[in-house]
Amino acid sequence: MKTVIKVIKILGLVILLVLTALLLQFSYVWIFSEVKTEIARFIIILIASGNLYCLTGIFVNLMFKVARNEKIFKAND
Repeated sequence: MKTVIKVIKILGLVILLVLTALLLQFSYVWIFSEVKTEIARFIIILIASGNLYCLTGIFVNLMFKVARNEKIFKAND
């Protein structure tokens, strides 16, 4: 039963990552459709990809910390 709770915690973090990334991407798509110049669109693409990359790294790190605290993965892997 404890393992099920541990897995649900990790899946919850994954779902949170996906929903946050989708929200970010939809907001950037909306801004992208409003902007008409190519340089501004290029800057928006750079910001969007950078934010998504950082967000993914933060959540993956958080998932591994939770998994190690819950003893799903050992710290000496």
